[in-house]
Parts: sequence; structure tokens; C-alpha cells
Amino acid sequence: MTEKIDSNDSEYCKNELSQDESKDLNSYNKTPINDELRSMLLKEADDFESYAIEAFKNGKISLDQYHQMSLLAMMCLRGEAEPIYGQNQALAFALGLTRVCGNEIKLGIEHNDLEFCFDALRTGNVSLGVAKRIEIDQELMKQKAKKAAHARHSQNDAYKQLVWDYYKQDMHLFKSLDQAAEKISSKPNIPFAFRTVRRWIDEFLKLQKKLPSA
Repeated sequence: MTEKIDSNDSEYCKNELSQDESKDLNSYNKTPINDELRSMLLKEADDFESYAIEAFKNGKISLDQYHQMSLLAMMCLRGEAEPIYGQNQALAFALGLTRVCGNEIKLGIEHNDLEFCFDALRTGNVSLGVAKRIEIDQELMKQKAKKAAHARHSQNDAYKQLVWDYYKQDMHLFKSLDQAAEKISSKPNIPFAFRTVRRWIDEFLKLQKKLPSA
């Protein structure tokens, strides 16, 4: 299904660009494209398109973002819209612009216009660089969040063990589990509410049941 969507979308971009940019292509002082340059440009165009498609397939951007930002990028290149989008759409726009530039390169090849192809290639390389930078930043943020979460869990584990120690120490004095949780959560060095402490006591009792009897 994804390949069908990608193929249709690519054809749509190609048709739209062909209709609205033919006059722009004709306005260039055309330089013929030899076979070697044609091969190089086609490879760059395919790389632009495949990078954007893989980002979508890998879940880095949603299907809606994929289509919306590609359309916005195409309109921006035509001068029909401003590149206005939310922060969470920045990657999708950069990838959309990269892919549209791939389509433009192929359009320039069809019209045998080297200068037009090089303009699209330059824009595509810039947008691809932006996309990669955003991906790196997002990955760094994920790693930072993971480290923070790990630190919180480690700290919570230490407090959980302290709650267990308090419970084991005075369990014979508590009339009920709720009373135990209430007394332990009221201690100045236990910065957790009754509900959390009560849950930890339940975890302790469940672990005790799993231990082999002496």
C-alpha cells in the first residue's frame, strides 16, 4: 500500500510541477545535459525521494504530515505560499521539500535544462541537510529524556527500598496495610504520597509470596 501511495504522490507532484513551472523552465538559459550529468542528477533525485520515503516508512513523520508538508513545499517553491508550519512539522517540511526537489530535478532533465536541475539540486541539498540536523536533534532529545527517566527510576527504586525497609522493621506494629502506608508516607524523608507507598507495600508482599519458604 505504501508503494502505491508513494508512486501516486510522486506522479501528482510531477504533474503539478510540469503544469505550473513550464514557463519557469523556459525562462532559463538552457544548458544541454550530457549522459554523465544526466546519470548523476537522476541518482541525486532518487536519493532525495528515497530519503523522504524512508523517513515516512520508519515512522519519523506521519502520513498526514508527509502529504501536507510535501504540498506546502511545492507551493513554496512556486511562490504560492509561505513556509509556515508548527515546530512538530519542521522535519516533515524539510523532507517534503527534499522530495519535491527530487521531482524538480527530473523535470529539469526532461526539459534538458542543466541550470534548472542545479538550482533544484542546491535547494534539495540544503533541505536534506536541515532534515538530518533535525533528526539528530530529535535523537539527542530522546536520549536525554531516556537518561532523565532512568535517573528518576533509579531514585524511585532507592525510595521504594527505603519504604520496604520501614515496613519490614515495623510490620508487626501496623494494624493494616493502609495504616502502614499512612505512617510511612508521613515520614520526612519519604517524599511520596500515601497511594504510591501503599502500592510499593503491595509489591513487597507479592515478592515475599514468590520467595521459597525456608
